[in-house]
Amino acid sequence: MASVNANVNLTSQLASHIVVPLTTFLNGNNTLFSESQPWISDLRCSHAALDSDTNCDRFKLHLPYSQHTLIWEVIFDRRRNNQAPDFIFGEEDKDFNPDSEKLEEKLLGANSRLSFECSKLRTSKDFDSFEILVKKKNTNGYNSYFEANFLIRINLKSESLPHLKADKINRIGENFTRRKELIESFKQHFNGALLEYDSENYTSINLLLVTSGFYFILHVSLPSGFPQSMPVLIIQSVYHRMGILPYKETRTSYPYSPRWSGKEMVERIQVYLATIIEDFKTSSLRYGKL
Repeated sequence: MASVNANVNLTSQLASHIVVPLTTFLNGNNTLFSESQPWISDLRCSHAALDSDTNCDRFKLHLPYSQHTLIWEVIFDRRRNNQAPDFIFGEEDKDFNPDSEKLEEKLLGANSRLSFECSKLRTSKDFDSFEILVKKKNTNGYNSYFEANFLIRINLKSESLPHLKADKINRIGENFTRRKELIESFKQHFNGALLEYDSENYTSINLLLVTSGFYFILHVSLPSGFPQSMPVLIIQSVYHRMGILPYKETRTSYPYSPRWSGKEMVERIQVYLATIIEDFKTSSLRYGKL
């Protein structure tokens, strides 16, 4: 098993934009890896033209967890340092199934107050479920300090709340319903074009569309004030870039009414796109680079 010093020696071979976040993670005080610290191995450079001694941008990350060691391959792109890495999870991890009760006992057993609070929460009938995030803070001498965050899901009936709070909660619920309606309308209308969408809060959706043989990506982002505030449309070329980023344009002004149904919003956005996509194509050809 590699030591922290070995990690330090290896990180000196990494591309500069990877060193700080990786070092912070490797040396962080997190009880999740209480058995030992994570370490890295098999450093490589994905571009032969770069110096492999100082520009490595892919490596294997070893994570000791619940008497197992997970091995993930982490792949950055040295030439595009603002992009998040890809992860390849090890084939040997497919049967990884730690004993959650033993893991919980290990995490909480050292703190009697924390164990007591968990026991009280388990026997309570006032909420649906809860989660605990435990993080080890700085160690002072022989004492370790922990920070515990409790996330509790509670079912509330609006009639049991003060009127103003109940109105606010109802508005939040109505806004969520409208967001979900619009995202689902996009999925149904552009069947087969879906790339990804926010399936939890319904705040965004990305679609791969084509007009007269010209492909582009439509990013739809719903602001917190939706439906009173219109969705933000970002049109991205799949062919051209500006610098190291894809060429894209943002549209925040187009025919819109918050009174429209989700289906009508999608249909009108499609009509709007048809009127501007040729101009976008011309701009991406003029200002973007292949």
